[in-house]
Amino acid sequence: MVGSVPQVKDPQALADQTPDELKRQKRLVSELAGIFNMLDRSITMLRVYPVGHPLVDTFCDQIAERMQTVLVTEEEFHVTLRANELLTDWGQSFFTQESSEREQFLWYMPFSDGVYGLCFHEGVSGDEIQSLMRVIDRVNQETVGLDDDTVTLLWDQDFDHITYYALDGFVDSVIAREFGGLSEPAARDVLIEAAIEPKNSKDRETLRSIFNTNAIDNLDTFTVLHIKSQAGGELQNFRKSDLAYAFKYEPSLGPKLYKQWSSGNDLEHRFIEALISIIRANPESESGRRAGNLIVEITLQLLDIESYGEALAIMEMLRDRRDVFEQTTVDPLKEIIAPLIEPLRLDALFNRMQKLHDQREKLASLLCFLEKDPVQKHALVILCDPKRELAALAAVVDVLYRVTEVENANQITAARYIEQPIYLKRIMPNLSEHDLINWPGTSAMLKAAVAHESYEVRLQALNVKHPLWQDERAAESYVAPLCSDDYEDVRRRALQVLGKSHAKLFREVIARVLKKGDVKGRTSGELRFLMRTYIQHEATALVLLRELVKPRGWFSATKAELARAAAVVVIGVKDLEGIALVKKRSESFLTRASLREEYKGLLRHIDPKLLGAAPAADKPADKPGEQPPGGSQ
Repeated sequence: MVGSVPQVKDPQALADQTPDELKRQKRLVSELAGIFNMLDRSITMLRVYPVGHPLVDTFCDQIAERMQTVLVTEEEFHVTLRANELLTDWGQSFFTQESSEREQFLWYMPFSDGVYGLCFHEGVSGDEIQSLMRVIDRVNQETVGLDDDTVTLLWDQDFDHITYYALDGFVDSVIAREFGGLSEPAARDVLIEAAIEPKNSKDRETLRSIFNTNAIDNLDTFTVLHIKSQAGGELQNFRKSDLAYAFKYEPSLGPKLYKQWSSGNDLEHRFIEALISIIRANPESESGRRAGNLIVEITLQLLDIESYGEALAIMEMLRDRRDVFEQTTVDPLKEIIAPLIEPLRLDALFNRMQKLHDQREKLASLLCFLEKDPVQKHALVILCDPKRELAALAAVVDVLYRVTEVENANQITAARYIEQPIYLKRIMPNLSEHDLINWPGTSAMLKAAVAHESYEVRLQALNVKHPLWQDERAAESYVAPLCSDDYEDVRRRALQVLGKSHAKLFREVIARVLKKGDVKGRTSGELRFLMRTYIQHEATALVLLRELVKPRGWFSATKAELARAAAVVVIGVKDLEGIALVKKRSESFLTRASLREEYKGLLRHIDPKLLGAAPAADKPADKPGEQPPGGSQ
């Protein structure tokens, strides 16, 4: 924000300061020196790393945090700029040319442009600090337009928690009046239209320089129309087939292209189309190369100012018109993509996708537009990094899903990724919203997931509806073992998967559990569930349950658990033969005392008619005084 002239401290008031005030000032001078030293060093990072890189974001966040330690007590602090030093609001120097690590004092150019003061307010963010320092870096590197300076660039930023003070003489009053009543989009449209439809000699000269080697008669129809059009005038009409010829496309695409050009709703696109026309007319000419370079420069600048949707739109235009660049050395799209798939750039794009909620989908689409292999690799590296905090984890997984194809599907289950425990923990919960049946990476991913150390990952894998689980060999190798998992939810889901598609294997697994006494970690309720389920699917199930009811003497605790559950089930299904066995074992001194009492308790709740209808057991009851094998109870 632009501030009014800050109030100057009264010299007499400064002379009358208390010891506490002097102590506060000393502390503030020390803090400001440290803060501006960090700002000085931030320039190096800004020049090394692309916009949005996490290292830059983290460093600027650290600067903001340090500022907040001052703003807790100060609420705001003012800094006065001079040619070779910075001053506090009471005029004490705290950062000078000698303090800087740079050959040229970083704040000299802003001062020479008329900026004489800055004020930082409570709530200042790392993003605002980064935007401020990018402006300072641009003016120091002199990469600004002829009509731009520090003041105009700061005005564009529209800070909420940083105020700058500038001399009125450095502000173009004509520009201020012209744009003062316009919204930001309207002001931008005015500038773009001025660039496309030149209204003065300077603009015409610029446009002529772009077309410098081509006579107008040698240009294609599309470009001729652009040059001949006047501001506020109507473009002449022409046949759709003419436009299709100019673009070397089928006539069916003509209406779309013509509407985009003539409607005036997409002025940026019209300008890019004009540049493409220059390349088409004479790709190997100086004009063609300059037009291609300009397209690249415009697109990369849009990315640097985080206009990701606009940059993607240009890239899509270039892709749709790729035929223009065939058999030429000019390929703007290739030159745009090349720097974007470098690791630092990809890291920056993925990082911005985490931070910019409103641009998340645009960034995801942009990443998926690039070459798939490097984007996939970077997504995998991020997902495997436990130190990398991911505020938009689902977005990263979505990008990975979209860039994984048959040709690179093997990468997502490479050992270097799968062996990282956090990898599948992150990816499995976020795959459920996608079509996994047709995704080439699903089978390998599921096989790895069912062996993961996290029971949640194993359960998520079983919950995925995929043809893999309908394959008998896969079910036996990957699902059946989970029926003995340490976690009940996993065991139950594994049985459900088998029961749905593999009836025989389903019966075999339950029989195996019951016969082997696999009760570790299983509750009595789960054991009863297995037994009831087994009865529903296996005709001979009751024979097995009756055998489980009959343990004698010094049997293990495992057999006792199975016996209790089996007794409850045979009584519940009114199996008369099983009930008779329970009654006999409840009267036998060869049965462990605790189990004998439990059997009696179960029998007390049976309808006497049902109990009376039970056949006699296969053998007479044991006589009192008989000893079980191995000794007395």
